[in-house]
Amino acid sequence: MRILTKKVQQGEFLTESKLVLPKETEIGEEIQWIEKEEPKEVIWILLGSILLLFALWKQDWEYKQVLKRREQHIRQVYPEFINELVILIGAGLSLPAAWKRIGQDYQNKRTEKGEINPLYEEVYRESKELDAGVPMREILEEFSSRIRLKEARRFAVMMVQNIKRGDAFLVSRLKELNQEAWEIRKKQVREKTEEADTKLLLPLMLMLVVILIIVLSPAMITMQV
Repeated sequence: MRILTKKVQQGEFLTESKLVLPKETEIGEEIQWIEKEEPKEVIWILLGSILLLFALWKQDWEYKQVLKRREQHIRQVYPEFINELVILIGAGLSLPAAWKRIGQDYQNKRTEKGEINPLYEEVYRESKELDAGVPMREILEEFSSRIRLKEARRFAVMMVQNIKRGDAFLVSRLKELNQEAWEIRKKQVREKTEEADTKLLLPLMLMLVVILIIVLSPAMITMQV
């Protein structure tokens, strides 16, 4: 059998088109050849790994998209929140009282209309913490960490400084922050407009090519004739 195997390896039974395996050994014993199958387990493991990686990537992508939409929504309504603070504090309310007032007004609107706003959800959440006796400084720090906006961090730092030293120009400082927030919002709107224009550029180019083909086709056919 070893001699026969060696002959097979040396190509003795190889023809021009295929390999003809012997049916008997040198001493006349019948040989049964069994085709070796590729292990299907490896293929299934590979496919399973690919699907798992794709599922993890999709989950991570969807999570990032949710965070991105949340950030965009918060950035959009942030100037309105600062404006409300300016009005209420300018009317004589303290920062904690104005904060509670904004949170309660949002709660009433949410109950009536059922609309949920991520920024005002945090304001309302922190207003309940105020009712529980949490200091305003901790409220501001937690609000800044949960909102995760550069503007919110600056706002929190300014409010904490005001609590420490009693800034008499709080309303004017809030107005400055409000103006900056509106400028950032305008910039965001301009960027979205430019992005939309860029996305429309390709379809417009394709339409131009189609129009040129339609217009020039009769002339080209006439020239060929």
